[in-house]
Amino acid sequence: MKLIIKTISTLMMIAALIVQFINVYAILNHQKLPFFMIVIFWVAGLGLLIHLIEAILAFFYGLFYRKNSVKLGIYIFFTGTISLLELFGINPDFKN
Repeated sequence: MKLIIKTISTLMMIAALIVQFINVYAILNHQKLPFFMIVIFWVAGLGLLIHLIEAILAFFYGLFYRKNSVKLGIYIFFTGTISLLELFGINPDFKN
């Protein structure tokens, strides 16, 4: 179950990055976007922000415990909360 969540999270973060690049391209070229796309940009941006905060936590955790902090930060950015919990030693139960 964790593998499925990590895979979906990675794909969603890649999609969110692509959506944000499309947004930047549209802004730079002065293109008008439909309303539903603006909502998608905000949701994608919120997801990226949350994952960025988790990645920063993992980065400093790696520095504190003398682990490869850049690798940890990138990994946590793409996989999200499940990997952050594993890093802190908390094992979520998916049996329910």
